[in-house]
Formats: sequence, C-alpha cells, structure tokens
Amino acid sequence: IPLKSLNCSANPGLLNLRTQTLRVLSGRPLYILNRVKDLNMFVLGSPSTGAAKTIEKQKADQITQAYQSLEALLEGHDYVAGNQLTIADFSLVATVSSSNAAIVPVASNTYPRISAWLSRMQALPYYGQANQVGLEHFRAMIQSKLA
Repeated sequence: IPLKSLNCSANPGLLNLRTQTLRVLSGRPLYILNRVKDLNMFVLGSPSTGAAKTIEKQKADQITQAYQSLEALLEGHDYVAGNQLTIADFSLVATVSSSNAAIVPVASNTYPRISAWLSRMQALPYYGQANQVGLEHFRAMIQSKLA
C-alpha cells in the first residue's frame, strides 16, 4: 500500500478501520489476552511458586469466559475489528492459539466463529513461520509441566 493511500482524511474507510482496530485493542481483546496470559503463567509458574501440575477449574473458567467474549466480538464479521485483517488479529492469534493447543481447547461446536477465525489466520502464508513453530514449543513445554 503506498503511504499516500494511508492518509486517513483522504480515505474515510481507513479512518473507520483504524478507529475500530484501536477500540478493539483497548477493549475485550485486552481482557482476553490478559486472561489467557494469566493462565499460561499459572501453568508455567515462576521461580518462587513453581509450575502447576493441573489446571484449576476457576482458571479454565476464566479462559472459557474470554472465549465467550471473543466469540461475541467475531459476530457478524471475519476478523476481530471487522471484515479486514488488522493488527488486532495478530495480537490475539498467538495467545488464543496457544491456549487452544495446550490448555483449554476451542470447541468448534461451542465457538464456531473462533474456530473459523483461527482457520483463516492459520491459512495465512506466513502463519507457520510466525506462529506455528513457537506454538509447538509452547505446547510441548505446557504438556511437560502438566505431566
């Protein structure tokens, strides 16, 4: 995209998308990210607390609540800020895919929008290199902690 076309005053659609993206990044997705990251840190532990051997129901319920929020956010469009891929999607996909793969799976019958969104994100040509490799390492690390 030429820089000239990024002029929001000349392109009201871009301004709307930018506004929506910023709104999304500061709202529910931030809640979702924090819930999932909290659980990830709980499982991984810290030097002072050690790692968890099981996932407490309360912690898993927090992830479920975050999934419900994301499912609602995706209602009516393909991506978290609308029908175009934005940085909001990239900020969420690593965290949600990590939780899905290693901690609390996204059930496609319960969360069809999240499942479809994850499929769209995984279909991106750079997803494998940018996320999948780290995701596999994360999954192995979590599984070793919970074993």
